[in-house]
Amino acid sequence: MPRLTASRALAPLRQRGFRLLTIGQVTSNVGDACYAVALPWYVLAAHGGVLLLGTVLAAYGVPRTALIAVGGWASDRWRPQTVMMATDAVRALALAALAVAAAAGPARAVVLVPIAVVIGAGEGLFLPGSFSIIPSLLSGDDLQAGGSPWPSRSWPDSASPPGATSAPASSPHRNRQLTGKDNPHEPAASQ
Repeated sequence: MPRLTASRALAPLRQRGFRLLTIGQVTSNVGDACYAVALPWYVLAAHGGVLLLGTVLAAYGVPRTALIAVGGWASDRWRPQTVMMATDAVRALALAALAVAAAAGPARAVVLVPIAVVIGAGEGLFLPGSFSIIPSLLSGDDLQAGGSPWPSRSWPDSASPPGATSAPASSPHRNRQLTGKDNPHEPAASQ
């Protein structure tokens, strides 16, 4: 397998669309990381307790998980960019509501649970588009480099070994890795 050099790894950034996606994803991931720290801090510092924190985290996690398949459907039905921008706009509004709630007083389930549901639902709808958009932005060798580990990957995916997703599932290189031939639908050569 050819080694991915720094110049080849950075080549996709020559494409404007991929560059904008990368900047947006890095910015979004910084916001997600802030949310992941701020929410528990707010709930626990405002004497909400671990029960409220667990309830709010479940209100985030259940819709996130439940709506991933719907997000995949939506990204197939409409452009992934459209789904990603719409869900990020809704999540930004929900996070603004969280900031207002935090400024208004102590943590309360009646306020935090609906906000967490909206943020989790937005994340679930967003994720499939963020993974499917790269082939529409890149082609050829840039596609392989652009599909390697990069900032849009969520935490469970980043736990995989580096390079585990370096080739898109449908690329000839990936097909060769899995089946030993460029086209997985071509009949096996008799030996």
